Amino acid sequence: MKNIEIMNTIRKRWIFPWMGLMILAGSCGDLDEMNINPNGVDPSIAHPNLLLSTVISSTGQAVLNVGFGDIAGVMQHTQKDGWSGSHNGYDWSTTQDWGGYYAILRNADEMYRKSVEMELEFHQGVALVMKSYVFGLITDLWGDAPYSKALKGELGRG
Repeated sequence: MKNIEIMNTIRKRWIFPWMGLMILAGSCGDLDEMNINPNGVDPSIAHPNLLLSTVISSTGQAVLNVGFGDIAGVMQHTQKDGWSGSHNGYDWSTTQDWGGYYAILRNADEMYRKSVEMELEFHQGVALVMKSYVFGLITDLWGDAPYSKALKGELGRG
């Protein structure tokens, strides 16, 4: 009986921690290859036409969400029942952050770079207009926001 207790003690104190350490050491492989979306479009081959529709529809959704959200309640364009406190009680908070808007801007920036490479002037113009519009929307919603150093994360700056 004593041998079983000794074995259990050894197993609990030494074997399990060593097994956990070995599993942790063996699981630290190259995660860059594992972190590739097989269903996603590789940005290096994305055509500006695909990015154009994504930028325009994403911007439209963002503007629609602003219009039906708390801002519509503030402007008294919408009314909710008397039992929902935040909308009618002016207890709104910015539940959105500007991360979604900067995602639109990253797509517009990629569209602009691709259209410059392919010499597509129409796409360049649309990309610049959409970038200006979304930056203006961010500024209208939150005030001062990163602009000159924005969209440079891939370059290791900003």
